[in-house]
Amino acid sequence: MRECTGTPVWPCAMVGAASCLAGFSDLGVIIHGSSGCYYFADYAIPDPLHCTFLMEDEVVFGSEERLIEIVEGISQIYSNIAVVNTCVPSLMGEDIRDFLSGYNTFVIDAPGYIGQMEAGWHMALRTLGASVDAEREGVNIDGICSVDRFAPGNLMEIKRLLGRAGIPVAGIFCADTLESVRHASPVTVQTCPALSSDIGTSAGSLLGIDNLRDTFGQLGNLFETADTDPVLDEIDRTEEVIIKECDRFLRRFDPPSAAVFSISSYAELVSELLRDYLDSEVVSIGCRDLPRSPAPAGPGARMEHTTDLRRIREMIRSEKPDIIFGSSFENTLSPETPFVSLTYPLK
Repeated sequence: MRECTGTPVWPCAMVGAASCLAGFSDLGVIIHGSSGCYYFADYAIPDPLHCTFLMEDEVVFGSEERLIEIVEGISQIYSNIAVVNTCVPSLMGEDIRDFLSGYNTFVIDAPGYIGQMEAGWHMALRTLGASVDAEREGVNIDGICSVDRFAPGNLMEIKRLLGRAGIPVAGIFCADTLESVRHASPVTVQTCPALSSDIGTSAGSLLGIDNLRDTFGQLGNLFETADTDPVLDEIDRTEEVIIKECDRFLRRFDPPSAAVFSISSYAELVSELLRDYLDSEVVSIGCRDLPRSPAPAGPGARMEHTTDLRRIREMIRSEKPDIIFGSSFENTLSPETPFVSLTYPLK
């Protein structure tokens, strides 16, 4: 099932495709569309982007000349070029693949009306030609998306932990080179399962203490030369600190009720952490994406897919949580409620 993005709460497929592609250092990304499409993507994505900045003349008389001009300009910088088609040129029906047949480019037809950010993300991944190389050593890191403001920290931390265990990093989806991911390792770990590349065999998720412990236990079984004991010891010490600090909080305060709004992977993570360590009642869980698999059964609120501001307002007003995890939109809807930033957009 695909759902068009009708509100600014969550980006469209075009932004998802561009964020996936822009993470590759040897790939130039062109937004084929208007300035509005470009600036929407540019706000969400910190990596460099380019644009054809289509005007009325190109819409009426065709965009071939303008597109080739931009491709020729950036082909001096990048060895590979990706063109992300937006709504207007997609509806125009031009065969831009034919226009660009003489250039080292590939086209991703990801107009916003085909779905939300994750739809474009997965569409772009399928065009990369990523595949498993049985001889490649190490572990692929998956789910690194530049729209996710936690992604740089996630990547830095998992590299550190893998280094402590003596396990090399292989391909990174998506903060790498095309050559690297086209020869990915057979084993992959997930930093955000909702944005999985499905390349290689998953050794588990890295979100949450329990998942982290299970995943490194699995990696220890898969890599004979790895020493995961230092990482497992660090996980145990970290959990002890979390338990101690949360118990200290609960001696002074009642467990807070919480509303959580984010992409499904983070919404599930934060909800579990609140329940496990703070005895919190999670009264609302608003999921930005359509989860790839059903959320596991658990106490409290069920995960609800919504990007509708009116529905989000209803969820907050009806439950009156003590704290909200979400974006600037949730903060604006209930400015008097304590707030923790968790997801795009953060203004």
